[in-house]
Amino acid sequence: MEGGSERHIQAGSVLSLTCLIHHPPSQPPHHVLWYHGSTNIDYDSPRGGISVQVEKQRSVTRSQMTMTKVRDTDSGEYSCSPSHLQPAVVTVHVTQGEKR
Repeated sequence: MEGGSERHIQAGSVLSLTCLIHHPPSQPPHHVLWYHGSTNIDYDSPRGGISVQVEKQRSVTRSQMTMTKVRDTDSGEYSCSPSHLQPAVVTVHVTQGEKR
């Protein structure tokens, strides 16, 4: 997962997580799933505002999950889970802006 194991993002912002999967040239993963905790997330999730893009190249597959207008309930563990490989996990902390 690009960017380390923890992310801090302000409520209302756009969260973008990128997973790079290195593999033999002829063996890309069949699919890449994204999870928030144990819940599968994709463009069809009830939350809305989510897009998932997957780009397969010769020996690297790149998957990016983007979520708009993050809120407190979006805090937690996110994992990128390519088929036949261990998932990569990042913890996201959604923070509120400064109160005046």
